[in-house]
Amino acid sequence: ASRFFAGGLRDDQGTSRVWAQAVSANFLRVLGVRPILGRDFRAEEESDASPVAVLGHSLWRERFASDSGVIGRTLTINAHPVTVIGVAPPGFGGTEMGLTFDLYFPLTIEPVLTGRRSWLEDRGWQSYQAQARLHPGVTLAQARDELKAELEAERRAKMLDVITDPDVVAAQLGPANLKRQLYASLVTEMAEHIVLARVPDGVDYKSAATAAQTA
Repeated sequence: ASRFFAGGLRDDQGTSRVWAQAVSANFLRVLGVRPILGRDFRAEEESDASPVAVLGHSLWRERFASDSGVIGRTLTINAHPVTVIGVAPPGFGGTEMGLTFDLYFPLTIEPVLTGRRSWLEDRGWQSYQAQARLHPGVTLAQARDELKAELEAERRAKMLDVITDPDVVAAQLGPANLKRQLYASLVTEMAEHIVLARVPDGVDYKSAATAAQTA
């Protein structure tokens, strides 16, 4: 799952506007993206809303002159200190069409950095998008049926007044072909195994992703 926002980056070079994508801890791994420096997010960094970040490759190259010593450095984002833990590979800029992201954060820290209410708790936010990888041998139809059953069970348990018919499509058919299959050459081997799901408001995105992965 992911959501994006704009922020201000301040360091010894001054302040500049950056685009950031707040993501679930396994976001990069599901997409088959591996940092070229440092590491990916850990599960506890999502649950603890840890102030850590993975730099986009372009920002690392242009702002930090491809300095390998950037790992462990503290940046200031919207007046909050954030520690760099990794650098994304060249060719990867996130999954939103029209934007190339400079930074990636655990999705739970977004309210801290933006000063807004968490979108995971905001009833005004009607839906969000999750990505999941299909197990070998699992069809898209099977994943859709399993996800629908999982969401309906959660809707009943929480007595939510929402539609639980998920819009599940293969990555090739997703938003602009999942950003042209993540720039085509980066992770082409995973294209047919990624599904996109539009998850109703109030439903736990982790339940949705787990259902798709285990269908």
